[in-house]
Amino acid sequence: MGGEGLRRFAADRELLFYDEGISTTVSVARDPGGTVLTVNGKGDASNDADMQTQVLSGHIGPLLQQGLRRALVIGLASGVTVGAVTQHPLDVIDVAELEPAMVEASAFFAVENRRALADPRVRVVEGDGRSILATATQPYDLIISEPSNPWIAGVASLFTKDFYEAARRRLSPNGVFVQWLQNYSIFPRDMQMVVRTFQEVFPHVSIWAASPNDFLLVATPGTVQLDQQLVARRLAESPGLREDFERFGWADGDLAFRFFLGEEDARRYAAGAPLNTDDHPMLEFSAPLALYGSSSQKNEELLRSFRTRELPELAGADPRQFKGPTAHLRAAWSAWRAGHFGEARYQLQKVGFEERDARLALERGRVLFLLGDLGEARKQLHAAALLAPDDPELRRYLRATDALAALRARPALAEKVNAIGSPGETRGVLAEVLLILARESKDPDLYATALELFQADLTLSPGSYVKANAVGGVLLEMERPGEAAQVLRRAVALKPTLAATHFNLGLALEREGKGAEAEKAYEEAIRLDPAWPKPREKLAALRRSAATAK
Repeated sequence: MGGEGLRRFAADRELLFYDEGISTTVSVARDPGGTVLTVNGKGDASNDADMQTQVLSGHIGPLLQQGLRRALVIGLASGVTVGAVTQHPLDVIDVAELEPAMVEASAFFAVENRRALADPRVRVVEGDGRSILATATQPYDLIISEPSNPWIAGVASLFTKDFYEAARRRLSPNGVFVQWLQNYSIFPRDMQMVVRTFQEVFPHVSIWAASPNDFLLVATPGTVQLDQQLVARRLAESPGLREDFERFGWADGDLAFRFFLGEEDARRYAAGAPLNTDDHPMLEFSAPLALYGSSSQKNEELLRSFRTRELPELAGADPRQFKGPTAHLRAAWSAWRAGHFGEARYQLQKVGFEERDARLALERGRVLFLLGDLGEARKQLHAAALLAPDDPELRRYLRATDALAALRARPALAEKVNAIGSPGETRGVLAEVLLILARESKDPDLYATALELFQADLTLSPGSYVKANAVGGVLLEMERPGEAAQVLRRAVALKPTLAATHFNLGLALEREGKGAEAEKAYEEAIRLDPAWPKPREKLAALRRSAATAK
């Protein structure tokens, strides 16, 4: 990073909490990307890229198995997983947490964890997860294990056959066990070892993709089945669950596309791998070696190479929605939203290109465009235009691809696009470039496409006040003040001390006709940055207008 880079990093980072606890040092810091909880300096939870994993870890068990009443979450951290569990009709939710300081640290994620520790069903039990399992007097219907990475000293003991056997002894006959497994900083053989060890104790294991870098091993009483009617009922009953599904794009049956490997495929994937046990803790010593020598992309590709089944067994669903090219396009779109770009490309290849179907051609072009394959996207979209020339969505994407294709005359903007170094950068860079072009041309189609990309970027990084501000700003330019105000309030909650956010919120509220609220927002911007003239000017003009109206 270099000295200058470190200074910029430190300048943008705000320490919110620090405690040298009984067993570890816990801190919480905020930067433009989000708020991060660290343990001994290593990030273990956040309201940013970790959100999908934390949330799905809490939802997947209750959505796969009915009748769960008692849950144990091993590891509090940010409390987001516990908050997800509270959105389901359980009676008891115990949380095993070794470090008391973690309780105070989790308060900095109160919005994201929905103040889970205030729920009367939630009880924090201080102590080691293994000890708590060994002394439990009643069985649990749901156990969720979210330890830190196994390369941290001592953590690999929560990935051993002995630990899983202890958990199974405390799991009810119809219970579900959810195990977090990272896809980064780990060798393929070690991932296979963890899966094989898990399968040695739990016979029915499926693997689900929670985020680009995280998988969930899910042990169920029988072969895994996703009941879409059960999911629909739970969504109708729980506003919090609906909010999570809408935020991460799991609604309308798309949760099924988070499924990655079924029971038999997972067994073939792990076949021949060694077991990790207390007496032979192989993972404890091999995991640290992978810190700088592993590839998350290769790990995912190896997992996928064993896939023979695309979806779990589905109940209560229209099978036509999960077959053929349409299903693969839905899966590609779902994977793109989740940041799983390799999976999105894989699903897109499964679609095929022979159908003369305008909608399929449009959707293919759309996903190619969103993945940054601009030349191929343009070909597909122009082919679709021959079949459906009046489609407004098609027109929007064509306008965007044509505008980007014309960047040869704009070397600086063309260089920004050409310099995209990874799939993860694509949506942010394209959004910025399209917004510049939209401002120049006042083209609503370019604005709409830029907004879509900015919103998708925020979905992947929901804790970033910078990205929330970007979305709010675009909505303001598009004269959608109500939506802008909603997003800017979120940006304020993420970082209350940024004067520009309060100012933009004031603009949105004023355009909504909410003068009193706009005044408060401008006043807060002035308090935070007294030397900035714009909030004073807007506040004075707003008050003059109000006085004239009287």
